[in-house]
Amino acid sequence: MYNPYLMNMGFYENASKKIDVPINSKLWKEGNLEKSDFKGNSENTNPYQPGELSYVINFQTLKVKNENNIFVKPIIYSYIDTKKSYLNAQDTNVQTTIFYFQVLFDYIELKTRYFQKEVDEKIFDNQFYLNDFMNFEIQRVQQDIKKFKIRISELEDSKLIFIKDSILKVIYETPVIALPKNKNRNFGVAYGVGLTHQLIGNSNNDIKNSNFGIGWYFSALYKKLEFCFEMNLLSSEYKNTFYTLQNGQINNKLIGGFFGIYTGYNILDTKRSRILPYIGVCFTGYGPISNQKNPIVDFPKVNKNSLGYFIGLSYDLKLRNKYIFTRGIPYKNDFNIRFKLNYFPPYSTQNGFYDNTFLISILFSGNARFIKKDIGESRKIELF
Repeated sequence: MYNPYLMNMGFYENASKKIDVPINSKLWKEGNLEKSDFKGNSENTNPYQPGELSYVINFQTLKVKNENNIFVKPIIYSYIDTKKSYLNAQDTNVQTTIFYFQVLFDYIELKTRYFQKEVDEKIFDNQFYLNDFMNFEIQRVQQDIKKFKIRISELEDSKLIFIKDSILKVIYETPVIALPKNKNRNFGVAYGVGLTHQLIGNSNNDIKNSNFGIGWYFSALYKKLEFCFEMNLLSSEYKNTFYTLQNGQINNKLIGGFFGIYTGYNILDTKRSRILPYIGVCFTGYGPISNQKNPIVDFPKVNKNSLGYFIGLSYDLKLRNKYIFTRGIPYKNDFNIRFKLNYFPPYSTQNGFYDNTFLISILFSGNARFIKKDIGESRKIELF
């Protein structure tokens, strides 16, 4: 689940799955106005006025599901308050009056849809003061509706019919809500942290064959390429040799690390999976745990290290997506469990590792791809 417009989690927690419309109301999609929709008190009606069509334009933070993702964004909606709407009791041509109010109702719906479209385009710059922005825009829309109401009140029926047909045509061409389609940019970043396990194939090596530790990585992304720096911190033991500390105790504890730089290429990237083979260079080293107060006193050189190349394969199991829109560059982040297998062929530049070595990692990771809004394409979503 993700929140493309509103960064405050409070907005998400308070978001609803449907709009909150009172019982005595009528949405535009529910059909044309009828005499029964005017339930208000008409006793004090001005005899020279047709009555009153009471309407409400409001917004609500709503959860919108699309393509298995959830958007949380402000949704603008309008409705007629039937309890406050009324007709002139002395009106002898009620159907003509209802038709006049229907044209006004159509226009309110059209302005509501245009309002939604404008909000989708402007909300990036106004999300941090959403309420003030929305209230100001609602007042502006209401002023437009007021001017339209005055303008059509003096028109003949034939012109009203033409205006109504024109409004309906635009309404049917304008979706209830337009969600922008987001396109990936070429660049992004990836990161992860987790557990790692090293297996050294040479049984004659002084270092224990099986070593455990933690690992993390950071990558720069460009299209399908991944440029990664990986680091693993491992603990081990000497199998065959023990070194005396200054206090006379025996030490065979080792601490080591793996530092690698590699380049990979995505050969598969679906909604649930990502596969990345890669190749790179690395440095692997181990040394005894010692310090100035208690140094090792009986070794000429005990560090074990190697420099060479490695190949590997990673598989990402995608757990969920999250779109984040900030004042900077918006991005899409998918959270994964990454399984990695590194293989080191036999190599050595010093007295290090002389046989096949494997490094297995399980990491919690993220893959953030910068995105851009595609204004040229939108998708219709029926909300209510």
